[in-house]
Amino acid sequence: TGLESGLYSGLLASAGIALQGLCTLRLTFSAETGAHFLGAVLTMMGAFSHASSWNDWFDALPKTSPLFRRGYQSWGLRLRREMLQQAGGPSVSVMFVIPLLLQAGKRLGFFSEINILENCMGIMQWALVACIGLFFCSYAFDLC
Repeated sequence: TGLESGLYSGLLASAGIALQGLCTLRLTFSAETGAHFLGAVLTMMGAFSHASSWNDWFDALPKTSPLFRRGYQSWGLRLRREMLQQAGGPSVSVMFVIPLLLQAGKRLGFFSEINILENCMGIMQWALVACIGLFFCSYAFDLC
């Protein structure tokens, strides 16, 4: 069902985050670096799939749901809804995939002369991580 799919997607995102924590990013390409990149992909796939499922749940809620009341509950809904609308389309995936490919290429010996590339990639990736964290943290408002 959609509920189970969203739950498993959230767990997949969590597993990807855990894998990235266990297998850190190295300066050279190794199995650990590959596992870190895999964790990044799992995190993005899980987070976007969960967000898509959440959007379906949101659309199915009756207008009389307590989550639509004014107050803290509606903050979480509005925040997640706004984040989904801003993240719609392939632009966020491109923002994630291109830096990931560039990082892998740099570790394989390509792009070695471009040092500023790492700083830009890091900023982009941390911005995406912050958005994912904010999305999942917004569920706390639903409990108020």
